Amino acid sequence: MGLQPGQICEVAMFHAERNRCGSNFGVTLKNFSKPKSSCKSVCGDGIVAADEYCDDGVNQGGYGKCGPGCQYGERCGDGIVQPAYEQCDEGANNGHGTCLQNCQIDRIP
Repeated sequence: MGLQPGQICEVAMFHAERNRCGSNFGVTLKNFSKPKSSCKSVCGDGIVAADEYCDDGVNQGGYGKCGPGCQYGERCGDGIVQPAYEQCDEGANNGHGTCLQNCQIDRIP
């Protein structure tokens, strides 16, 4: 079955491009042109994309949760001791010092 005027035809393409946020090519079939795609993140959709560091769908913040604007909120590893949750916070918290990866002080017996 060939192309018919006024009918829908599916076109499947494989395209390998290094640009993550948009295609920079045009597809043309006689009198057909597709506009360039764009990459826009939607903070609050639960999908971490483009300029978002996190997106839990709510983004109201709180310790260990995603904050407004899809930016990290207070958490273990941010380099700031949150007294209600942490005994220490070295930023990296790689477990090689006295501060463990869970922001608690290593108590060696």
